Amino acid sequence: MVTCIVLTSVNYPYRALSHNNSMPNSPTAKQEQMAPITNSEQILLANENKSAYWIQDFGGNFANPLMINPMVNIQDIYTYFENNNPGNKYGGIRFYPAYENNTVFLIMCRAEGGAGDLSKTGEDKYLKLNKGLLNSKGAVLAASNTLDSKTAMDLHQRYMNEVFLYKNKQDTSATKDTIRYSRFFAWDEFKMLTDQNLKGGAKDQFLFQIEIGYVTAGMAATLDTRKQTGITTEQNQGFTVIVHVKDQNGNSLLNPFGRYDASKPTEYEGKAMEVATPCPPRCGVAGMR
Repeated sequence: MVTCIVLTSVNYPYRALSHNNSMPNSPTAKQEQMAPITNSEQILLANENKSAYWIQDFGGNFANPLMINPMVNIQDIYTYFENNNPGNKYGGIRFYPAYENNTVFLIMCRAEGGAGDLSKTGEDKYLKLNKGLLNSKGAVLAASNTLDSKTAMDLHQRYMNEVFLYKNKQDTSATKDTIRYSRFFAWDEFKMLTDQNLKGGAKDQFLFQIEIGYVTAGMAATLDTRKQTGITTEQNQGFTVIVHVKDQNGNSLLNPFGRYDASKPTEYEGKAMEVATPCPPRCGVAGMR
């Protein structure tokens, strides 16, 4: 989520807000409304990584971290989410940024997406996505990718402590509007993205490209009408995740000429998912904040 988009500089940091912002608590509440982004917008969000994310050595020298943006077999994501989800307890998937060995990567978990997110049972099935190719069926579900909650928390905290934004240390002593701890996608979004792009094709023959990105102040303004109800434009800035579909050979199904049509806010064909629920103000398990 050709239109000309102007990127403006990020004013870092912003005034802190509390984690306890009043918001609706339901995976199907209005703040989970769906909204795709276009190929052009996806490129801008991904390309901002070079300016946004930095690491520092003991000599004080800055460098961009390595980044892993995995391609994951779509059937694996469905198996991961839908197996053992009694009563549809979990409403979607949350992505946390993590860091080790000079590399930023993602941790994925199932999340309730509502009031349960604030309890210790609000998330489960932590998986590290620290390999670029998870395209073969079963690859992402391997036991070697499974994390316990403490290890997941530690890797996420390393990102918060050791990765700089625009060469500024992240202030983890208070919640900043432009510091994102995670992004949450409702499961309905994954299903629409799948159905509209596979068009009946077998899920194990297609891939989700899952990418790290960064939403600048300019992009947050562009995406303003697509963000969730109750989220401010400022809160939608920062770390983000982009998901789109590729075929089994890794060829993107994004449409370069695709446009966002406000009259069709759930039209995902040839588009990507990005306008996810941010944290803060919507956050996951207390130990992962």
